[in-house]
Parts: sequence; structure tokens; C-alpha cells
Amino acid sequence: SDTPPDPPADGGGFVVAGGASVQPQDGEAFVLSPENGWLGWPDADGNWQQGPLLSNPQWVDPIGPPRSQVTAAYARMYEKQFPLDQSVAVGVPAIVRTGPAKISQLAVETLGLTENVPQLLRALQVIHNEGRQAAIVELRKWLPRRPENADVLREQLGTYFREDEVEPLYKLLWGYSADDLRDSETAMQLIEWLSHDDLAVRELALYHIKTLTNRPTDYHPLSPVVERQAAISRLKDVVRRFDGLLPPEE
Repeated sequence: SDTPPDPPADGGGFVVAGGASVQPQDGEAFVLSPENGWLGWPDADGNWQQGPLLSNPQWVDPIGPPRSQVTAAYARMYEKQFPLDQSVAVGVPAIVRTGPAKISQLAVETLGLTENVPQLLRALQVIHNEGRQAAIVELRKWLPRRPENADVLREQLGTYFREDEVEPLYKLLWGYSADDLRDSETAMQLIEWLSHDDLAVRELALYHIKTLTNRPTDYHPLSPVVERQAAISRLKDVVRRFDGLLPPEE
């Protein structure tokens, strides 16, 4: 179609080898080759922009080692999860909930690429560790991209979580620094959240404790309550020893 997308999209087609012909609905065809291989989507006036491809997209000509066989196998498995007669927007959230652990993680990362915040928040409570942790990473990447995302997050949290859970989750998604964990009050608050009845709160609290202290812990958010409380007691002992979860800076 010659009609510009609404909302406007940034992108286009490219050729890095061989050739291709793109035929708009009205007008002459564009012939693409490696020497003249970029064709941007129509601008607001419906004009197509053709020019040289200045660099290959990273996923075509990646920097660093090629994908491992394991990664490639998971990618093929993920691709097979999508029925051809079903919208991807419908399929991805279902895969997050029902797919194997690694496939669930890939589906959550897809939600992150499309900035599907409601489904990312739901993914904080899936059964797979990989899916929950991917949701944390994707939400924390999305949150600082635009100032208005802070208000969007609060609104969406209020939709999917209880009122008393909104503020803890909001704070946990913004995150903490190593200096925060040297404060005994903040450290104890994070540890107390490990006892929370909501899985998302427990997972986020654990994420910050493990990420910032780099200290192994036998706490698991889905372990029986007795096992969780034993691990929590050991973390509290660390706070009492250091007056925080990290020793003071020298």
C-alpha cells in the first residue's frame, strides 16, 4: 500500500545480497541491489525513500560469535509455537504462560520488544523462573525510556495488582543501588518483601539482592514457606553483621 502507516513507523526493506523488486500499489517498481539496497517506508507525504545500504543490520552481520546450536534450536522451537491462523499478539502471552521455561523467556523478551507492559506485568507471576526474570529485565529497560512511562507503570500496576502491592512493585521496578543495600533499613525492607504473599514482589526483591550483592542464596520464591523463612533468617543475620547487605565501603 502507498498509504503511510498510522501511527508512523520507522523502518524499511533492504537487500544485502542478490536483488529484489518492490512494487507499490501505484507507481513504478523499486529495484533493490546491494549497491542501492535500502528502501524506507513511505513518509508522511507518501514518498518512498531509496538509497544505499550504509551498513548491514546487526542480526544479518552480527558482531561477535555466531549463535550456539542450543540457541538456534530454541529459536526454531519458539517459531513452531505460533499457529499460522492466529495473531502473534494473541499467541505470545499464551506461550509465556504455557511454554517450556526457555520458550517462555523468549516470549517475554518478545513482549519487551513490543513494549506490551500489561502482559509483562502478568509475566512477573508465571511459574518459570526464566520468564519472571526476563519480565523484570524488560520492564526495567522500558521504564526509563520516556518520562511518561512512570505514570503508565503506576496505572497498569493498579489494574493488575492489589492496591497495597502497587507502591512496593513500583519501587522495586525502579530498583536500588549498592549504596541502598549498605543501609540497614533498606536492606531489611528488601528482605521482608521476600516474605510477601505475592510472587512478583518476592521475585523482584530477590532480583535486587542477588544482582547487587553477587552473593549466592538458597532462597527461592516458590519454595515452601518454611524453607523461605530459613533463608530469610540467614539474610537478616548478614544485615546484623554488616549493618546492611553489603559491608561499608573502605
